[in-house]
Amino acid sequence: MALAGTVPATAAETPAPSLPFLQVDNEGEAPGFVWVSIGADPRVAAVTAEIYAPSGDLADAEPLAVTELMPDAPHANGNTLWRSAAVVNLPARAADYQALIHLRDASGADLPGSPVSRHYIYMPALRITDAMVDRSTLDWFHQSARISGTVLLDTPEDPGPGTPAAGVHVVAFQPGGGTSGIDVHSDAQGHFTGTTTVYDPSVQLQVNAVPGTGVQGPITGLPTALTVKRLATRSTLATRTLNLLEGKSATLSGHAEVLNGTAWQPLSGADADCPDQQQPAVTGAAGQFTCTFTRPGNRTVAVTVHDWQNLWLAPATQNVAIHTVWKTATTLTATLDDRSRLHVTGTLQDTGTRRTWSAGSRVVLEYSANGSTGWRTIRTLTVNPGSSANPTTGTFSTSFTARNDGYWRARFTGNADNQPSGSPVRRAHRYATRITAFNASPEPVRKGRTLTITGRLEKKTSATWTPAGGQTVTLYFTPRGSTHATRVGTARTNSHGVFTAHATAKQDGTWSATWYATSSGYLTGTATPDYVDVN
Repeated sequence: MALAGTVPATAAETPAPSLPFLQVDNEGEAPGFVWVSIGADPRVAAVTAEIYAPSGDLADAEPLAVTELMPDAPHANGNTLWRSAAVVNLPARAADYQALIHLRDASGADLPGSPVSRHYIYMPALRITDAMVDRSTLDWFHQSARISGTVLLDTPEDPGPGTPAAGVHVVAFQPGGGTSGIDVHSDAQGHFTGTTTVYDPSVQLQVNAVPGTGVQGPITGLPTALTVKRLATRSTLATRTLNLLEGKSATLSGHAEVLNGTAWQPLSGADADCPDQQQPAVTGAAGQFTCTFTRPGNRTVAVTVHDWQNLWLAPATQNVAIHTVWKTATTLTATLDDRSRLHVTGTLQDTGTRRTWSAGSRVVLEYSANGSTGWRTIRTLTVNPGSSANPTTGTFSTSFTARNDGYWRARFTGNADNQPSGSPVRRAHRYATRITAFNASPEPVRKGRTLTITGRLEKKTSATWTPAGGQTVTLYFTPRGSTHATRVGTARTNSHGVFTAHATAKQDGTWSATWYATSSGYLTGTATPDYVDVN
């Protein structure tokens, strides 16, 4: 075969309409022979090739070689390949000899438009023999195939059986790209071996011996296509419903298997697509994988196990329902009035402003003497649903008599949809007061006589009780048989906290005294009542 690149006739080279298609076949096989591809035409009975020097006018030139061509083999496209009966002998190797191709009929006359001028290549050529692949079917466990063959060098002077070509660069590729083929060099015997993988389900590879200067290189197709057998997979998840705490992450473990022949075995090295992760998880040696979820919201997502090319494995998908447990916030106010009554109000809020509180939510109200230890539950309070104006905030409240000093907090213990939360600790405190040594005398007393009423007002701002001087105490009298106390006057305490008052005895009854707290720092102090018999 002659050695110029196979190029269809250009517009300038197109034969007259009466001539069939004609092309000098320059593919590098059997250099030194002349190969011509001719379209089917029953008129063509003989073909002659005249080879001329690379340059010069052919009108007056003598051919360097003249050779008769014989039909060699038909092409699938209907053309016939004609070959010279012997090697042509030319004075030098070159890639641009001129050839005049004569197409003759049975009488020996040129067909109209004949001869036709073409280029002819006269150079050594590489040839690949015994090209083969060790496996035609690839799968997950066998993702590469070994390609081997031998590179021979043929010369135009003696194409013969060829000699081993050492150090020749050999590559394999898929026409149009898409395959990572071999990239090796032949050894001293011309042998080459390399491994390749594929990126498509079916690939027909070609092997190319890359020529050096002054040498042609062939492209040889492998005898069989490489095809991918996609293996079945299956996966399981540790749970099909996953609770995700808003503001935190939740992990989900899973296991993947691949069908190897008739047996399932752990699938390692595959990708597990986890919706909340930018990068997939990769299955371990035992087929295990872990997905991490961070995005809140009640949703159903798919976890899919596959290979990154989506080529080797049939994907396995499992759905998991993500149930979000939302953040909450609890607030509390706790104030103590002067009668030592604790007034508690608070809110339970959905921090994401997503919904109203359902009926039945509860918080516990807890007490501690020091604010850090010894907490105990005093009340369990029902949370009222949020209002239309503020639907995401539930409210609770209560009032009861409590100690004059203590620490309080509200705690929401959480439920299936909401996370626990606790309020800040609040201190509710007032100093205690009391009226001691309270007495109305004399007892008994004659009607119309004067009663002397005395007592001592004290406050406790530390560990001991101290006099409360300069304070006004209110005096009350309740007649016998009545439940209504009547205010009868006031008395002022001296520096020792002592107060004294006088009243006319008119009827039997009970005397009492009260000091009303004049600031939010004290409790109201009350005396123990004293009954006086008037006769």
